[in-house]
Amino acid sequence: MTRLIKVSEDCPVSASVIPQDTRLSKTLPVLFFEELIKNPYFYTEKQLIERIHLEIRKKSGLKLESYSIRRNPLLKKYGRGIHMDEKNRLALVACDGGKYKALLADASVTKVNAYKNSK
Repeated sequence: MTRLIKVSEDCPVSASVIPQDTRLSKTLPVLFFEELIKNPYFYTEKQLIERIHLEIRKKSGLKLESYSIRRNPLLKKYGRGIHMDEKNRLALVACDGGKYKALLADASVTKVNAYKNSK
């Protein structure tokens, strides 16, 4: 069974947006976006988090087990959903695209809400 992590209910955009760099170093949304767009259905959640934080950002000592993909800014601010295949590998889906709408309509796909921006 596959799973769709839906766009946050209080996402400020109604159409998907590509995150932009606002600093000299790449922001987390840009890093996640680039990895998932280049490698759909390649990473599991744990593999993606390790790739971003340990290999690309060179951060150590982080409590990666406490990270949840449902908190990802792509879901909360950029109008992206995340589809997980049968092997829990991740792919980005645009909220205004046909694939997202088809996954929402598919009764065999488990739907999970992303965390909201506000509490």
